[in-house]
Amino acid sequence: MFYVDFNKAEKLLKIKLTHIFDEKDAEQWLAQIKVCLKNVQPGFKILTDLTSVERVDAATIQYIEQAMDFCNQKGVSKIVRIIPDSAKDVGFNIMSIFHYDNNIDIITVSNMDEAINRLFFKHKSF
Repeated sequence: MFYVDFNKAEKLLKIKLTHIFDEKDAEQWLAQIKVCLKNVQPGFKILTDLTSVERVDAATIQYIEQAMDFCNQKGVSKIVRIIPDSAKDVGFNIMSIFHYDNNIDIITVSNMDEAINRLFFKHKSF
């Protein structure tokens, strides 16, 4: 299962993968990402939450790669991914599939508070 939302004001694509992410989910997920980013300007950010993902179906890899290629083409500038200790194995296996351009700032954090801080503030302290 998954959740996708694009906040135009913040130029932020939110992606959450939950429980078991299979090929059927991945196909719908890719379609939603394409709709959300249809008219986006370069410089948008992505927040990927893998807090509650349990397993990703092997057949989904091609969809994940297509989604990331699409994001690269649209001009993603920063990616913050939430991978808590409880989901480290599956989270990093999923993230190893993602192939972003070298100029994209990619940050891995363990919780939502830290993710928000890293997305919207330049420094950890205020």
